[in-house]
Amino acid sequence: MTIVRQHERQKPRKPDAYIERHLDLIERRADRIAFLNFRGVEIVSANDDRLAKPIADPVPGPGRMTLAEIAAQLMALAKRAGYRG
Repeated sequence: MTIVRQHERQKPRKPDAYIERHLDLIERRADRIAFLNFRGVEIVSANDDRLAKPIADPVPGPGRMTLAEIAAQLMALAKRAGYRG
């Protein structure tokens, strides 16, 4: 069982002793859920997406080259290769 506080995105921390002790005393699942919701805690599985690190925004690469820039690069390569045109 993993206990996650609302808006928490990190490794699951160990549950508070108070919450753990009271969960053992509560038998009905609905009462457990109400108890946890009242304290802002939710039980989730170990592979819940909220436990993963946030995905970083993609780093923008260089912009698209214009046709004139490509032609200039090709001409520079051709001159280096010895083509005279």
